[in-house]
Amino acid sequence: MFSENWDSCVPIRLPDVEPGTFKLFLEFVYGDKFTNSIPMAIKLLHVGDKYDVKPLVKKCERLMKENIQLKDAVETFKIARLYSLQNLMDQAGDLLAWNFKDLSKMGDFRAIDEEILIYLLQRDDLPLGELELFKIVLSWARYNMVENSKYSEILKNLIPLIRFPLMTAQEFATNVYPTQVLPQNDVIDLFLYFNSEGAESFPIKDINLYRNDVAIRIQFSAIPRKMPIKLWLYKSVTNHARINQVNTGSFYGTLKHYECQEDYMDIYHERSQRRSQSTHSKDVKLVSLLLEGLNIDSCLIKGSSIKVDADLMVCVTIRILDSSGTGKIIFARTCATTKGVETNLGIVPHIQLLAGVKYRILVKYEEQVRLKPNVPSLTFNSTLSDSNFDGNLRVELASNKFSSQLDPVIHPNWMSMSGFGHTNYNIPRAIHVVKGLMVLAL
Repeated sequence: MFSENWDSCVPIRLPDVEPGTFKLFLEFVYGDKFTNSIPMAIKLLHVGDKYDVKPLVKKCERLMKENIQLKDAVETFKIARLYSLQNLMDQAGDLLAWNFKDLSKMGDFRAIDEEILIYLLQRDDLPLGELELFKIVLSWARYNMVENSKYSEILKNLIPLIRFPLMTAQEFATNVYPTQVLPQNDVIDLFLYFNSEGAESFPIKDINLYRNDVAIRIQFSAIPRKMPIKLWLYKSVTNHARINQVNTGSFYGTLKHYECQEDYMDIYHERSQRRSQSTHSKDVKLVSLLLEGLNIDSCLIKGSSIKVDADLMVCVTIRILDSSGTGKIIFARTCATTKGVETNLGIVPHIQLLAGVKYRILVKYEEQVRLKPNVPSLTFNSTLSDSNFDGNLRVELASNKFSSQLDPVIHPNWMSMSGFGHTNYNIPRAIHVVKGLMVLAL
């Protein structure tokens, strides 16, 4: 390194790195400066990986995780796979899987890699029926067919991943058989399966009627996918609360009484006291939160006018509570919420909700906001249950921290509704952006 030629000005060429990118790379290495630009973060990720600067790689991965959207999820998945970023790949994969129907309607779906489709079809948690999955795959094949090609050729790696036994005989006969994507022997085997009493009675050992390998494959394909379950926290109801006017002639004059920058709720898995049946799953994993800007048109960003269609950034934190009521943070992410738009905030890795353990979900507005009081009241569901898992999820909103900030003189009606434990909430709270939970019963 310290040779006699050290001081000779020989330029070092980096053909795969742009000058601006390398400048930011040096600023991070020597000054810990970083960018908020996703495109630049992707370029920096390449440099950080090339020179094994792990802190930079982690920064880039975190920025991409915090800003991932469905329209970018395919590209993000490819990048994560290229640089072996497993957490980012899992998060992008979850977003693609749980929004597979919406993804299939996008214009660039036809150009999606076969490898990504294979990855998605191998998953057990696609929230679509098998017939709908088949139609989507068939549509992808139609766009990618070349002259004189057949569906069976272009779909040879995808068709084995479609679980045809989960269809009805009528669905299979009407939608699958005419496409000729399956060999004739497979079609016969499947019709024989449909005419049997199901996977358990389908005879594997009877080689006079069924080929052994096909029978095993059909039994495996008959295993239902474990679809995520949506559990809704609120229902909107008509607001009959009286809106009081102030001297200015407008209720905007009282906005200072409704500031609530953060709010939380606790959830825990409450197992049934009765012995669970074999048909119910015992384990429940929290895989995503369903967010919606329920009160966006009731928010006033400090120092600005009302923004009806504004995006508001919120920071969502999940903490596992200990006996002291504090515990450690196990998930934190910033996300944009939009009025009327449901956002699926994926949680990677998924959080297994242990029986009797409390998990606190805290929502904090990134901006200073003031909430208008005239919003529809929300009916809160304190118990969430589903037939697919044992017991239920108990949900507790924070105490009347928010209600105590109200002015009892101007709005006496609302004070009667304050306090924890009541069903209806006529006053918007930060936690209301969490509209529901998506869980996976194992």
